[in-house]
Amino acid sequence: VVSPHFIETLNLGRCKEKVHLIPYGTDEQKFVPIEMPVRDKIIIQHVGRLVPKKGVPDLISAFGALCNRYDNLELRLIGDGPEMPACRKLADQLSLGDKIALLGSKSHEIVIEQMNDADIYVLNSRTDDDGDMEGLPNSILEAMSMEKPVVSTYHAGIPQAIRNGENGLLVKERDNAALAAALEKLIEDE
Repeated sequence: VVSPHFIETLNLGRCKEKVHLIPYGTDEQKFVPIEMPVRDKIIIQHVGRLVPKKGVPDLISAFGALCNRYDNLELRLIGDGPEMPACRKLADQLSLGDKIALLGSKSHEIVIEQMNDADIYVLNSRTDDDGDMEGLPNSILEAMSMEKPVVSTYHAGIPQAIRNGENGLLVKERDNAALAAALEKLIEDE
């Protein structure tokens, strides 16, 4: 398994001696920190498929609430999937205009370029209505390798990598107010 939470989730405790944790990581030669440019805009980055377990519509809603208080924000979403039409519609309903970029699927090189340019990385993971969940999302490890501040959720293997308040911020799944508050904490603290 890639994360200890799968032992419990898959009820593998009874055969624990046969279960092995094989964590994965990221290419630290590709995902390296860079000096951030000085600018007024704060860029929040998400990378992942647009599927229910990623919680992207709720991320857009939380971002929209933040845009009511800050005029220097941009949310960049890299990924595609069945929730793309709903995400576009929600962005239009919230009048986010040029504050949100739904970039679709991109090559690994473009992902690295976009993540280099981001100030904050966010992944709003949750267990979806069908029980689908994450392991330990590689995009979080990539963002951490680039020394980006990360906001995510207490979900699956994510707390294996992120210790809340130490090397990232974690909120409960489906808690949009807490998600917005965690993002705001980073917006306010350069």
